[in-house]
Amino acid sequence: MYIYYLILLLYLIKLFIYLATIFQQNHYDYKKYFKSLKKYYFYKPYQYKYYISLLFVFLSIISKYFLIFACISLILSFIFKNKYIIKLRITKRIIRLVITNIILSVGYFILTSKIIYLFSIYPLILPYILILSNLINKPIELLIAKYYYKKAKKKLELYPNLVKIGITGSFGKTSTKDILNSVLEKEYLTLKTPASYNTLMGLSYTINNHDLKLLDFLILEMGAFKSGEIKQMSSLFKPNIRVITEIGMQHMSTFKTISNVIKAKFEITSNICSDDILILNYENEYIRNYDLTNINTNKIYTYGINYGNITTRNIEYFNDKIKFDIYYHNQYKTTINSKLISKSNIMNILSCYSVVIALRDLNYKISDEVVKDVISNIAPSPHRMEYKKVNNITIYDDSYSSNIVGFINACEVLKKQKGKRIIITPGIVDGGIYDRLLNEQISSHIINTFDEIYLINNKSSKIIEESLIKHKKDYYTYDRFIDAYNTIISKYSNTSLDIYLLIENDLPDSFIER
Repeated sequence: MYIYYLILLLYLIKLFIYLATIFQQNHYDYKKYFKSLKKYYFYKPYQYKYYISLLFVFLSIISKYFLIFACISLILSFIFKNKYIIKLRITKRIIRLVITNIILSVGYFILTSKIIYLFSIYPLILPYILILSNLINKPIELLIAKYYYKKAKKKLELYPNLVKIGITGSFGKTSTKDILNSVLEKEYLTLKTPASYNTLMGLSYTINNHDLKLLDFLILEMGAFKSGEIKQMSSLFKPNIRVITEIGMQHMSTFKTISNVIKAKFEITSNICSDDILILNYENEYIRNYDLTNINTNKIYTYGINYGNITTRNIEYFNDKIKFDIYYHNQYKTTINSKLISKSNIMNILSCYSVVIALRDLNYKISDEVVKDVISNIAPSPHRMEYKKVNNITIYDDSYSSNIVGFINACEVLKKQKGKRIIITPGIVDGGIYDRLLNEQISSHIINTFDEIYLINNKSSKIIEESLIKHKKDYYTYDRFIDAYNTIISKYSNTSLDIYLLIENDLPDSFIER
């Protein structure tokens, strides 16, 4: 019996790490966490071996020899390794969560130590113990969070000459931030929020843990999962330059309607001062049609391929790069050559260049030669239209986070390639009430662009499947991305064909195995 308890304890530690990872990467959101549990916890393949062990535990009431089979089954479940795209970050919050969870768990074990089947069902209870631990910790977490927010705000107030650039949008935030940082750091001391530290706590962490004394620019990526979050960031950190990159149907499962998204993104203009600068993507119709009369600044810069005062002309797409000219008030400024393929990246570069123009008007010296040189050497961020070759197969990896604009733009890039065009995609999976509309829209682009279509099985891909059947278009369905990918590689690698593969694989939860 003691051996069984030891194995179960080790198994519980493994499960807790996995559950904490899911919870953390869902930003401690209960609704998303519970939604994830159904698919990624209770129905995990190795969990079925645990369920079998549980059956043997109940049978041990008849004969204790069944505990041997329970141990074997539990060991088989334990040895299966979870694979993470992003591992659990050991933060102080996670440590506090662990401590509270241990206290509750020990209490449960003391009460059930002599009733083996109650002890054994703890893996089924553990997800809810984690939630209970978080609820217990919530008051202290709120106090700690407020302390760090105020600390970051006071620290920024010590450096009034530091130019703060806030970037928000449904998509394009991270790419714009990274491009802009690369350009500015060529001439100035610059700090950007790392990775996707785009929450209020992430911004506070960046500010509190870096020396701002000698900095010229601080670039803050501002993300949001609900209304009010960007307003709070803008009020606390007061960006001097505020950028809205895009507005679209992203995170619709939480925002519900496009009007809520528009309202949330324009919260970046709350508390804006007359001396602050606002930069807007006028290629986006939601932004272009927004009423700006109540925004308290006249320093507004607009950009777009066809709209705005900073525009492009003579766009050319190649296999591994793009080329285009930038104009400001119809005056030629510079020609950009970039490895950042797709129209979405043209918009990200334009967003960056708009900030450069705004900074020039503030007497910061950033030459077009520097901009051109830096942008020409920037490699695509991982999984954001990342370009690579595997033998005769050209792969465009756009799997980071799919959206309707990026999806269509990626299709446009592939359409220009002369060869066999293939796509792997689960569709757009975070569309909320717009799920059918979005996936029906991309279906027509998939049908008109690709010779072979590989769908990753889920609710959204079923909508694409309906369109493919209607148009009598052949396709393949796989449960896992890696199986579809390996099929294509083995089928076409080392053939004489020129293969162009687009991976448009929207994975909203980072812990999902690719």
